[in-house]
Amino acid sequence: MKNLSIILVLVLGVVFASCSKEDVIDQAIEITLPDLSLANETDLILANQILEKLNNYRAAVGLTSFSMGGILSTALAVQHCDYMIQEEKISHDHFVNRARVLKKAESAVTVGENVAAGYESAESVVNAWLNSTSHREAIEGNYTQAGIGIKTNKSNRKFYTLLLFKL
Repeated sequence: MKNLSIILVLVLGVVFASCSKEDVIDQAIEITLPDLSLANETDLILANQILEKLNNYRAAVGLTSFSMGGILSTALAVQHCDYMIQEEKISHDHFVNRARVLKKAESAVTVGENVAAGYESAESVVNAWLNSTSHREAIEGNYTQAGIGIKTNKSNRKFYTLLLFKL
């Protein structure tokens, strides 16, 4: 019993004395990186067109431009597009996991996400996001980077994941 009490005191001392609860929880969570080669599967031409339209909008409302995210954010976005295609629906399922990966691996401070499906052009998908209050708020958010995944399913329907984050 004495040994159990000592162990409990040591564990509680580490948890409460070394850092906040969020830090303890965050440090204990492992992340799984996606296959980085997925980044090569996005439609890069369309992704660059989307980034340009997003940045034109941000400039018009007095905000700084996004930089295109790196391989990791693109791979995460493509991986989520593959998931949505498999599930045959758009969703934010597992967003917390994508955000954790970007926070741990890229030192992102904040992370947001927009998704869409069925739009054929950069203009149409960006306009859809801008016409939705919650999606527009994400685009106007305090982010610096954009990871863009675009995949087309067997029925030729495009799926989009826009990961926004601040380094």
